[in-house]
Amino acid sequence: MKSDQAASAPGLRNVYRKVAKCVHPDLAINEADRLRRERVMKDANAAYQKRNLGTLRKILTECERSRAQAADTVPADANGWHKLGIRHWSDRKYGDAVRCFARALELNAAHIDSQFYLGLAYYQGVGVPKTDRAQAVVLWEKAAEHGSAEAENNLGQAYEAGDGVEKDLCKAVVWFRRAAERNHVTSQFNLGVMYELGRGVPQDYAQAAHWYQKAAEQGYAPAQFNLATMYELGQGVARDLSQAASCYHEAAECGYEPAREALWEVLRKIEGPGPQATVRPGK
Repeated sequence: MKSDQAASAPGLRNVYRKVAKCVHPDLAINEADRLRRERVMKDANAAYQKRNLGTLRKILTECERSRAQAADTVPADANGWHKLGIRHWSDRKYGDAVRCFARALELNAAHIDSQFYLGLAYYQGVGVPKTDRAQAVVLWEKAAEHGSAEAENNLGQAYEAGDGVEKDLCKAVVWFRRAAERNHVTSQFNLGVMYELGRGVPQDYAQAAHWYQKAAEQGYAPAQFNLATMYELGQGVARDLSQAASCYHEAAECGYEPAREALWEVLRKIEGPGPQATVRPGK
């Protein structure tokens, strides 16, 4: 029987992931904390490579103890308060998270990430007295003014749906485009959809394919699927079944289930009728 020091791969990975989540350097509230987290993560990586579950468990116990102590630490600046808020948010302690984001904004009214997350809290109705999507839009507009692509994308979705604002497809396109030009992958996809369906802009398959391509290059499976469909139908691009199959395959590899059946169908078109059936992809 294997000892605790030479653990099974699933058990080892599970503890390692918990350590990584607990000590990720992005959660540091100051430079000293970041350096400490990097040292701990280095020790965890070494223990993982040696398959030393006992050491990983000790590291995790210490991490959790440090995390509990850090919750009582008063951050020095807006960044520190925001990162403490993110810790609470990841633990689903939304009320504590909202108070941290609000404190960050008291110290720096232009703190983009706190504007975005506080807007998200109002939009989802977590950690605040009630859902207030109009207030969420106000906060996202402030974050967008300071260059937050995430906020720009959310504003596009709000204007597209009329959620917290009056529905305005043209404004939705404006916000999607701003974020897409910052290389925000979801906005690139959303902008592609607007062009494909002619929502807020004249229908333009070439522009739709262009933005789907941008998002597909970043590995975004829905964009890979939509781009494949355009190649299959010859919309906005020259009809190319081989390229369609390649895009469907990429989407399927990313776990996008609708792409598997679509890949099978386009392969049948490429191969044509024959005496032998092709093995279905993923079967």
